[in-house]
Amino acid sequence: MRSVKTGVAHMTDIYFILAYQQGSSSHLTDFYRTCPVSGSPNNFLTLKEYNIESLQDLSRTLRMATSAEMRTIAYLSTGNYETIHFFFPSQTLGEVMTKEEAERRILSREILGNIRTGSGGAGMSPKLEVVDLGLILGQGPWLKRTDTTHCLYHQLIGRQLAKDQHQQNLSFLTKLQMEVDLQQDAKKAKARSSSSSSSSSAASSSIFAKQGGGALLFLFVSSLTMYMM
Repeated sequence: MRSVKTGVAHMTDIYFILAYQQGSSSHLTDFYRTCPVSGSPNNFLTLKEYNIESLQDLSRTLRMATSAEMRTIAYLSTGNYETIHFFFPSQTLGEVMTKEEAERRILSREILGNIRTGSGGAGMSPKLEVVDLGLILGQGPWLKRTDTTHCLYHQLIGRQLAKDQHQQNLSFLTKLQMEVDLQQDAKKAKARSSSSSSSSSAASSSIFAKQGGGALLFLFVSSLTMYMM
């Protein structure tokens, strides 16, 4: 976290404290966190006889230790050490080692205990116990808070451009569909107009024929009447 804050790195490692004991110092206010992909408790493996039940008990034991062995904590990775060590007194010593080596050295009283992420696992010696320190480790990148606005701005611009392009595509397709619909409507109207004209012509011819036949019949009757008179 310190390297990101000073500008040496752009992003921290994947292990971060998401929750911590009240009163502990933390760099969290200097960072903007992204969504963690997972979170797990940070526990402490040690001997039952030490009666360590919390982070406060562990800090007290480390502070009162008179030997280097009782001030030494094993970590499973350098990243784990960098995340956790500032919770403990300044005189605390730290070493990176495997789980198997840590268990062996705890049982031989060469170190006080081992910081572990997640469950303690099965198959441990009955002399050992896993203590919940009340610390939750999350896996996910944290960005320097001053870079947040810059990063979000570019994300926002990119999304807006994609959204605008999508709207333009929809608008073009809508206009194209409207033109096709108008052309189809025009063709249908023209077809109806032609059909109506043909029907009108046929009706006119029929009426003319009926009117013409009636006139001839009238003239014939009139002529016949005059002849008989």
